[in-house]
Amino acid sequence: MGLRTNSRFNPMTTRSIPRWLIPLDKFARRVLDIAVSLIALLVLWPLLLVIAAIIKRDSQGPVFYHADRVGKGGKTIKILKFRTMYETPESYNGSRLTIQEDPRVTKAGRWLRDTKLNELPQFWNVFLGQMSLVGPRPEDPELFADWPVALQEKYIQVNPGMTSPASLMFFDEEEKISSSNTKADYLQNIIPFKLRLDLDYLQQRNIINDLDIIFLTFIALIPHIRKKRINQDVLDKGPLISFMYGFLNWFMIDLLVAIITTSVSILIWRLSMPLDIGVRPTLVFAFLIALGFSFTNVIFGLNRIVWRYSRAEAVIDIGISVGITAIVIGILNAFNLLPARIPLAILILIAVLSFIGFVIVRYRERVLTGMAARWLKLRGKGGQVGEPVIILGAGEVGIKTSWYIQHGYLDKVFTIVGFVDDDIYKDDMIIDGSPVLGKAADLPALVQQYGVGVIIFAIDKVSTWRRKKILAHCEAAGVQVIDFRNLVNASGFFNHHIPHPSPLTTPQALTDLLGELDDLLRVNDVQGARSRINKARLKLEQDRKE
Repeated sequence: MGLRTNSRFNPMTTRSIPRWLIPLDKFARRVLDIAVSLIALLVLWPLLLVIAAIIKRDSQGPVFYHADRVGKGGKTIKILKFRTMYETPESYNGSRLTIQEDPRVTKAGRWLRDTKLNELPQFWNVFLGQMSLVGPRPEDPELFADWPVALQEKYIQVNPGMTSPASLMFFDEEEKISSSNTKADYLQNIIPFKLRLDLDYLQQRNIINDLDIIFLTFIALIPHIRKKRINQDVLDKGPLISFMYGFLNWFMIDLLVAIITTSVSILIWRLSMPLDIGVRPTLVFAFLIALGFSFTNVIFGLNRIVWRYSRAEAVIDIGISVGITAIVIGILNAFNLLPARIPLAILILIAVLSFIGFVIVRYRERVLTGMAARWLKLRGKGGQVGEPVIILGAGEVGIKTSWYIQHGYLDKVFTIVGFVDDDIYKDDMIIDGSPVLGKAADLPALVQQYGVGVIIFAIDKVSTWRRKKILAHCEAAGVQVIDFRNLVNASGFFNHHIPHPSPLTTPQALTDLLGELDDLLRVNDVQGARSRINKARLKLEQDRKE
């Protein structure tokens, strides 16, 4: 259906994928369905015979029950179940839903329903292609007719399944349905939640997800575990998905790094003296390095780090992990437990090169970004990709502003030329990769020299009097001024001025006022001090009226 019109797994998914993966995914899913259902039927046939004998002994009637259900495309299919009700008119003409302690259910049928063994014959429906192992549970046509049309349209786009996330969450569905108003309770309180779970799952469905659901279904059949509700987070991120993303993907990358570093180390050794280890021992040795490193990372929690945003000190943790792995392999090597004995010098060289390789692949974006930034600096102004800016203030706030620009989306918008700070001890220093170019008074000349179009005001604690002096230099530079708070909070820009500080009732504002008065009186500007006091008095009166 979706094969010719879009590039998605199914019409419900929100993930765009390459078009060539669609038939491959369908083929793989069908192979999985056929393989598992065929193996299940061949392995479980003795159990099926035993259950059939129990049903025949327990009550009169057929062993199997052929139930009408809605399949893919809205077609009615016959799903196969073990019979769990008495063979009476009430069983066929009564409610389409079964509740707890339903009198129509036989003694053996109650056991089969509790253990879900009555669903085993549906492996035959899966083998025939009428159902899948994982998908929305097949619904009765009579109940399906009362569903909202929007849900009906989504439901019929895929094959129903033997199990699903909703099946695991509502393992005890019969206990949740009211006996007084069964159908209404089911349609209002059960179906919306079940469908939300299943349809959300189908939006991110893949073979690994399906294997997780199948695995969790077998786990849920254990009586002790069945009493505990499965968390939805477990359904979204099952054991196989967690293994793939938390271990296997990095293991494969680390294995490639280990193969390269091991081969290079042996090659370097052979340049000075003969050494014949062989391809197979080399690969085994590299495999052990990658495996040991990956398991050590799991122990130390390094597998949970998002390396794109990790701190630099995590490199030390990588070194510790490599060191532990090298020590363990060295012990195995000393006791001749490896396919070939490797000289200690080679082992040390392999550990060093592996450490470098593991760090590079984890910090690859930062390494490439750093190399690109260095190249652009070597090329000069012609290599700048954003608006040249000067950060006014090389203190803590200025460093945070620099980091925010260089590590966020603003790295495409701005190129930091350097800092400006009046602290004489910061002259000619390099902070966060950018030089301190001069003082605030130098801004007009620096703007002209470097072609700067924006000044970022990144000074937090400064008196109002000092702020005015600094802003006068910014005005003289004749470029746009951006407050770092507006930059970080993305709340907007302002030109040639900084908003007035908080009301005079705050301690910071009072400190600023006293600082201004002190500066005025130091130069014997009594008139200016009086004027400032009068302004403060008017401000207090305005605040009091408001």
